[in-house]
Order: sequence, then C-alpha cells, then structure tokens
Amino acid sequence: MTRPPAPFNVMIAHAGESLWASRLANSLSPLPWQLHWPRTGDEALGLATRHRIHVAVVDDDLPDAGGRGVVQGFRHLGLELPCLLVCRNPEPRVLQDAIRLDVFSVVEAEGSGDLLPPMIFKVIRRVYDADWPMPDGFSELNN
Repeated sequence: MTRPPAPFNVMIAHAGESLWASRLANSLSPLPWQLHWPRTGDEALGLATRHRIHVAVVDDDLPDAGGRGVVQGFRHLGLELPCLLVCRNPEPRVLQDAIRLDVFSVVEAEGSGDLLPPMIFKVIRRVYDADWPMPDGFSELNN
C-alpha cells in the first residue's frame, strides 16, 4: 500500500448547520487534507468538475437535487469518486437508490459522528489501495 495522493481532497456537502459535518471536520482537522464545503447540489457538482475530489461525503438533505441527486449528477458526468451518503432515515428506498448509484456506504446522520472518519479511511484503503495512518483517538472499522 502507498500513501494517498497529495493533496487529498474531501468534499463535505451538507445542508446548512449539520452537527455531523462539524464533528467530521473536527476529526479530520489534524490531517493535512483539503476540506471542501459546498452547500448546494449545484456547488457540489461544480466543485467536483473543477477539482480532483477523492472522497465525497454528501448530505441527502442537500438543497437543489438532494444528496442522491448530486451523486447521480456525479455519475452522469462520468465521475467515479467514492461517495458516502449521510441521511436522517436510511429507509429501504434510500438504500436501494444508494446501491443503484454505487454509493460506498450510507450513514445515519444522528449517529455518524464516530462512523464517518474511519469510513473515510476504509475508502482510502479500498479505493486507492493506500494507507494513511489513522490519528490517535479514531476508532477503526473492520476492513
């Protein structure tokens, strides 16, 4: 395994003041990564076409097209970037859409504070065959 590409760009596309997004940013702040903060679906799509985004964490409540609509937009543009979808209620319809859109994982918004950082490291290992040392205090998910 190698180190992830530098700079490593993470998109955190969320709807307004999201507690999970703040907790995620605090968790990732010790890392030398670039965090990008689109607040609408249009901003997220524009950012992904202008910059090399390595992981996108997308709120299903995102204004404009919603999180699934944004991921669908990525796919229509030919962008294969791995996405984590954060939603309040991961009901069967959401999960079916996520599978159809090749979303890496769906995480419930209320409980995502501790799950998202290790999930991003899991993406790095699986998608980029890279290994970035996890900072102290991170809980590790099983491979």
